[in-house]
Amino acid sequence: MGRQVVAIDGLAGSGKTSIARELAKKLGWLYCSTGLLYRGVGALALHKGIDLSDEDSLSKMISENTLTLTLDDQERSVLLINGEPPTFNLFTPEASEAASRVAAHPQVRLALVPAQRDAFPGRDMVVEGRDMGTVIFPQASAKFFIDVPEELRIQRRMLQWKRPADGSATTEGQIKAEIKERDERDSSRLVAPTKPADDALIVNNAEKSLTEVVDELYHLVALRRSI
Repeated sequence: MGRQVVAIDGLAGSGKTSIARELAKKLGWLYCSTGLLYRGVGALALHKGIDLSDEDSLSKMISENTLTLTLDDQERSVLLINGEPPTFNLFTPEASEAASRVAAHPQVRLALVPAQRDAFPGRDMVVEGRDMGTVIFPQASAKFFIDVPEELRIQRRMLQWKRPADGSATTEGQIKAEIKERDERDSSRLVAPTKPADDALIVNNAEKSLTEVVDELYHLVALRRSI
């Protein structure tokens, strides 16, 4: 039997990262966030001053740089650019927005497919992103799509959002606008839009605790493995 892959997809703020990380821990598998690759492309483009709307320049940049997912000494997935950790922060609001913008380009998505599919060969893993079950791992052992109402995703984003270095406050209106824009961009792009795979189970992450959701998914994965 080949390696086991559980694919977890969802829109921004749905809680898919926390669910995927805890499910992987419970299964004893690797947790893999392929979104690191898009963050890497977006942040690298910002670092190099490349226009995020220039698909050809972004594609050329990817071809000239090697982006690789690897494991740190605690077996957490990390991104290397040309064999080295990036010298810039991948987790700023600017990098997050840049990741969403570059991910809308078909050439960028196509260029990053091999790095996602070839990550951690032979290791069972839980992967999370926006097209894991539809494009990257269509033969995944189990597929889940995390569904959360927009208003709750906005509330969660408000709790996660870090105050900018200049001390200014981020308003709920700004977060709401950012969520709406990213949802529209992710869901309506022509290539690999964020949507449930035909055989994915829709998981409501609005009312249950993280532990309850993870336990539910764990038992579903265990059931499928026993069939």
